Amino acid sequence: MSSGTVIALVVVGVLVLVAAVVVALVLRRRKQAAQLEQRRAQSDELRHQAAGQTQDVVRAEQRATEAERAAEEARQEARRAEEESAVAERAAMQARARQEDVVREADRIDPVVDHQADDYQPVTDTRAIKDPLDEPATDATDPTPRPTHRQEG
Repeated sequence: MSSGTVIALVVVGVLVLVAAVVVALVLRRRKQAAQLEQRRAQSDELRHQAAGQTQDVVRAEQRATEAERAAEEARQEARRAEEESAVAERAAMQARARQEDVVREADRIDPVVDHQADDYQPVTDTRAIKDPLDEPATDATDPTPRPTHRQEG
């Protein structure tokens, strides 16, 4: 084989190799282009699906906003009810205190009640008080006043 033949074979081999590389690159680019187009089509489809869900999202957001508004109104109503309850409780405590003051005054002027006794407690539930004057005396000759209020048992 002559050197010219060898050179020709080497050149042909290099050309075949270059052609194979070029074909491989072209096929690779076509495959990448096809994949890119497929991914673009897929992303367009997903965007179209997302756009179709816009109404659902808007309705869900409206429901959430309405629920939050209702919850805030309920919290405000609960605060108002708590305030009303506190005012009513204070009024009840004041009424009990006024009632106790009246009972203490009544006990102070009642000759039968020892309002200065250590165990003295004003009885504000008048249904629980027995009038000591309604009970028979154990000793009819004893004019001593009877002890403090007695509660029905």
